[in-house]
Amino acid sequence: MHFTQTLFLSVLRICSVFAATNTTTSTPQTHVVRVGSTNNSIKYFPDKISAQVGDIIQFQFAGGNHTVTQSTFDAPCVPISQSTNNTGVFSGFMNVAASLNSTGMVPVFSMPVKVATPMWFYCSQAKHCQKGMVLVVNENTKANASRSLSNFASLAAKAPANLFPTLNGTSATASTSSTSGTSGTSSTSESNSGSSSGSSSDSSDSSSSNSDSDSSSTTDSTATTPSPSVSSTSSGTSSNNNEDSSFSPSGSSSSPSTLSTTSSALASATANTASGIIHSRINLFGVFAVSGVGMWGLL
Repeated sequence: MHFTQTLFLSVLRICSVFAATNTTTSTPQTHVVRVGSTNNSIKYFPDKISAQVGDIIQFQFAGGNHTVTQSTFDAPCVPISQSTNNTGVFSGFMNVAASLNSTGMVPVFSMPVKVATPMWFYCSQAKHCQKGMVLVVNENTKANASRSLSNFASLAAKAPANLFPTLNGTSATASTSSTSGTSGTSSTSESNSGSSSGSSSDSSDSSSSNSDSDSSSTTDSTATTPSPSVSSTSSGTSSNNNEDSSFSPSGSSSSPSTLSTTSSALASATANTASGIIHSRINLFGVFAVSGVGMWGLL
């Protein structure tokens, strides 16, 4: 009986260890999605992903100008931030020339999967959403047969506008695409106007920076050029060395003749003082001499 219980407990321990090993050894998986292609296809490859929480979805932008923008099923072609309190996912515009794809260096946008519920995405460039460039992660037609990728694409085709999020929390309408090869720029009419205004502002910024650099360089050259105020300060320093406490840089207009006159006056005053001291000493000696003669007369 004791042997049977020991064997049963050992089996339970082995099973628990095996179950724990199965749960801890599961590693996140990376799902690669090609956004567009070298022939500028308006599609995600693949457009349907089944992922676990913790997995990574890696969007590789192969060609064209596309985005990965999250929406809800009921409001396709509209950022999820407009219809809910969620910020949602937005990759930004990735403009990739087809020739760049041959090098194998393409922009990549990685998104961690944090929920197991369905997530809906679209491209917010021009009319790409209306043309069927949509994607779903974890489609669940078993729970609701009507919420399928095909039905989402049908709703997107009827969307009145294709919107993309902006930095200030609002949305703008995308229209015509651009063939510009600048990575990460928006190729919409509004975004084009924004980019043009941005470039003009960049130009103004650069001009202002040029003016700033010019003014700073001018300031530097002015600082290195001797000026009358600098020489006046030097005069003030020399006068302070002469212990003229009343002299300051603001009184630096005194001429050298004035300074020499002051020095002469000081010299003459010093000479007069010295002669006065000598004369006093002679008179005092005479007094002592007279007093001495008088004393000898008394004796």
